[in-house]
Amino acid sequence: MKRKLLSITALLSCGLGAFANPVSVQTAQKVAENFMSKKVAAAAGLNLQLSKTYTALGTSGQASLYIFDVNNGSGFVIVSGDDAVTPVLGYSAENKFPVAVTNNEVNYWMDGYNEQISAVIDHQVAATTAIASDWNKLITNTGKDDLARGTDVSPLLRTKWNQDGNGFEDLCPSNTPTGCVATAMAQIMKFWNYPEVGVGNHSYTAPAPINAVQTADFANTTYMWANMPNELTTNSNSAQRGAIATLMFHCGVSVDMSYNYASAGGSGSFVISSGSPIQHCSEYALKTYFKYSTDIKGLARSQYADKDAEWIALLKTELDAGRPILYTGRGSGGGHAFVFDGYDGINRFHINWGWGGSSDGYFIVNNLSPSVLGTGGGAGNFNSGQQALTKIFPNNVTKIVNVEGADKINAYPVPASDKLNIDLSRFEGKVTAIQLYNIQGQKVLSQEVKGAQAVMPVSQVAQGMYLLHLQSDKGTIIRKVSVVK
Repeated sequence: MKRKLLSITALLSCGLGAFANPVSVQTAQKVAENFMSKKVAAAAGLNLQLSKTYTALGTSGQASLYIFDVNNGSGFVIVSGDDAVTPVLGYSAENKFPVAVTNNEVNYWMDGYNEQISAVIDHQVAATTAIASDWNKLITNTGKDDLARGTDVSPLLRTKWNQDGNGFEDLCPSNTPTGCVATAMAQIMKFWNYPEVGVGNHSYTAPAPINAVQTADFANTTYMWANMPNELTTNSNSAQRGAIATLMFHCGVSVDMSYNYASAGGSGSFVISSGSPIQHCSEYALKTYFKYSTDIKGLARSQYADKDAEWIALLKTELDAGRPILYTGRGSGGGHAFVFDGYDGINRFHINWGWGGSSDGYFIVNNLSPSVLGTGGGAGNFNSGQQALTKIFPNNVTKIVNVEGADKINAYPVPASDKLNIDLSRFEGKVTAIQLYNIQGQKVLSQEVKGAQAVMPVSQVAQGMYLLHLQSDKGTIIRKVSVVK
């Protein structure tokens, strides 16, 4: 018992507080309302209307978490069912969380929360002082500043792509789903709008039930990024469907996708080299066939056991640099892949699940689960199965050269959609001109600098990653910036 209790760490922190108690649906709704009114509603101008749509039950029969709908499907908030656990596990002010979740990736994440909170309940873990304080502030509606205590990166992706429906799977054998790995890869590649053409070709035999050779000629395919909208609908034209279906299928072939029908669990493949039994995984494919950086690195969270802060910091570093992360988890139901593309000021990461925007939102990633549950304590481990593919960026992106004092130049917001503000007030040198280049090395915008502040209009610039060149008397400073629509 002692070993089990000691291993249940974060959603819990250091320093014991009061004994834990179940959270009633009424208290949970009050917490949800106060959280959303502080974190989201004021900025979005929402008149909040919440209703409970789902209750997950733990192994003891106690509610482990509640899911509340915001304004009839315009958002959601997920609240813990036990006050020994961080109050708010996830939220969104943009997308709904369906009552009947058919998204395997979301199911995996929710099952992980449920398993871990159940362990906290079953072992009667006490609330920590910090967590008890968080509950108190949300119940009494105090401590508003706590919800904006850190920096954030707004979601980098604008795509709401899916694994099937409306054409995503048109080129997959027998119209099987594209697979979560291919969908995550494709959305990240669309973010970069890269490459124009690939390298080489690849063939493999897809296993049962397909039992047929699948081939992609990357080198002789032009990827039509301009024909790839952020969403496919029933009104999308054949060129749009074809452009996205080609990318999806090529991503699938590049990772030796095991195509299968949705009713049998869908299509599957691997992401990082160290966790793949075959060569053809996302890490290998992006470098080999799609001209992405050889710096791409797959990381396993198991290498960061009991190092939550370090894991969170490396994820934030990637997103601060404007690089979406291909993230995976493995549970009793198999492997799942999705994209981390932003984070808020309270360590919730924005997840694009790859299911047409459904359930996209901010979720807690801290190590919620005990590393040892004991016999009968639950299958799998939520965190040890997690992996991250980092440093995903095109191979031709210029390496950033360090210039003394360059860290004192601030470009914001991240990402930008209308205007990119450049603050030079802390830079001790003199910047005379600013240029914006796309990743193909073409100059997109240019302007002179006459003061300590500069504003570059990007509303007419296509979505993607760019390099900001600042010409100074100390050398050329290069910053990666992203533009979203």
